Amino acid sequence: YMAMGMATVAFDRAVAHEILGSTGLYAKMKDTCSLAEKLCWLVHNPSECRKLGEASRKRAVAELSWDAVGMRIVGAYDRI
Repeated sequence: YMAMGMATVAFDRAVAHEILGSTGLYAKMKDTCSLAEKLCWLVHNPSECRKLGEASRKRAVAELSWDAVGMRIVGAYDRI
């Protein structure tokens, strides 16, 4: 979703925060009503949805793409 520039809603877990950072919306764990509320919020706030999606795409390209991760791995090997 991030690479496609789509706003993303995830349950509030450490791994979701690690991946999405500030570009995601977080629903309470195991709370389907919270998940539905976040999804509805995106539907009713299209400009904010678009902003989150654009920020998400930028994050995916800059920090999570194969190129970005590959550079971090190469950097780690260089330091070793």
